Amino acid sequence: MWTVFLICFFRLIMTIDPMTHFEKSFLKGITYMKVSGTSSHVYLDMDDRIIKAEGEMIVGGFVAYKSTMKFEPPYENEPVSDESRQKYIDEALKKTKDSGMKLEFE
Repeated sequence: MWTVFLICFFRLIMTIDPMTHFEKSFLKGITYMKVSGTSSHVYLDMDDRIIKAEGEMIVGGFVAYKSTMKFEPPYENEPVSDESRQKYIDEALKKTKDSGMKLEFE
């Protein structure tokens, strides 16, 4: 009986939050960056916050302008500090280092 209860309980927890406690504790301190974009913007998604930067596509990559980096909603009213800006840039460059896409910041 308890076995059935525990299985149902863990299935419920997994549907609410698919990342287990072990995975969260293991990944704590590890930064995950997702880089995406369009022909005129790049989106840097890290720590549940997205920064959008304007820029231009180049052959094999993208040039983003540091001065246009802004948080996306719901953090759009929060200014991007120099420290945050550099952290996002460093992580984005690490993420794209071995990919076929060249990412530059000016």
